[in-house]
Amino acid sequence: MVLLAALLVAHPAAARDRLPCVQLLAPAMTPAQVWASPPLEAQDTAVTDPAVADLVDRAADLGADPGKLADQARALAETAPGKATQAAAAGFARLQAMRAATLEAISDTAANLRRRLDSMDARLDRINALPAEDPQRADLTNQQDRDRQVIEAGRRLLTGLCERPSRIEARFGTLARALSPRP
Repeated sequence: MVLLAALLVAHPAAARDRLPCVQLLAPAMTPAQVWASPPLEAQDTAVTDPAVADLVDRAADLGADPGKLADQARALAETAPGKATQAAAAGFARLQAMRAATLEAISDTAANLRRRLDSMDARLDRINALPAEDPQRADLTNQQDRDRQVIEAGRRLLTGLCERPSRIEARFGTLARALSPRP
């Protein structure tokens, strides 16, 4: 029961309307923070060039080595400077879509956890209202235990999800800096 109380305190009603992450929420990435060349918003993001497509795929693979991404992007910018802006625009579009999907997953997961916590709170009231010898009490207590396990798994999932938008932003920064024209 102490764990349940800790979980309920960790989710005060006042905090329920915001993203449950420590990181600050920015609704969208802004390419101008790291891209000084032509505006990416005006660029075509359809990729037909295999070298650009491969670079965009590597940028979207958050497990890929950022150093190799930067090397591949610099090589493209040096050998085909005209493709650098298209690669930055396509990479930005893909990463922005990934980030938006992640924010939606965070929101959905948090909402599901809040509903489960509310259900546990109501169930706890029912448990406390039952006499100690009532057979329903054991069943309800078992449901509480299962829900605690689900909530703990959900909290671990949220931790990883909450880190993902920053990783995506860093990925675009790596791509954009490597593709930017050198003075």
